[in-house]
Amino acid sequence: MCPRALLLYRPLRECSYSPFLTFEAERLLRDFGADTCVFDPHGLQLPDATASDHSKVQELLELSGMSSNF
Repeated sequence: MCPRALLLYRPLRECSYSPFLTFEAERLLRDFGADTCVFDPHGLQLPDATASDHSKVQELLELSGMSSNF
């Protein structure tokens, strides 16, 4: 069974290097045989929001479950 990795990033600026670094890490991990998934944070609610049923929160929870099931 191949290792699974969930990659996260949170750019603070419009032209941020964190997405580029994340996708380069994904490429390298895939080259080594890992099953990867990158979470797109756009639309994710702010930390002080109270709605835990937000669609992006649900997506992140599902992806984190996928990466931890070995």
